[in-house]
Amino acid sequence: MYLAKKGDDYFACKVIQKSNVKTKEALASLQVEVDILQKTLKSGSGNVIKLIEMSETSNNFYMVMELCNGGDLYKLLELRNRFTENEARFMLS
Repeated sequence: MYLAKKGDDYFACKVIQKSNVKTKEALASLQVEVDILQKTLKSGSGNVIKLIEMSETSNNFYMVMELCNGGDLYKLLELRNRFTENEARFMLS
């Protein structure tokens, strides 16, 4: 993940090297990820990272997304091992 800036706004940029997307299955998986993010954006779901833009060059795919600060939820779960019901409710709201 990389940090991108436009004006005063910051975004996350996921870069996927085309050389790592070697099979039809890998390309289909990437397309499913993009489709899901686009559908959740259209549905107005507030609990999913927003895909701002998808583009590509001859070597890479670029997914520009909403920047969510605060770290990785999975890593926090590994450290804490569990959350209280109130903590989980707060994180998912």
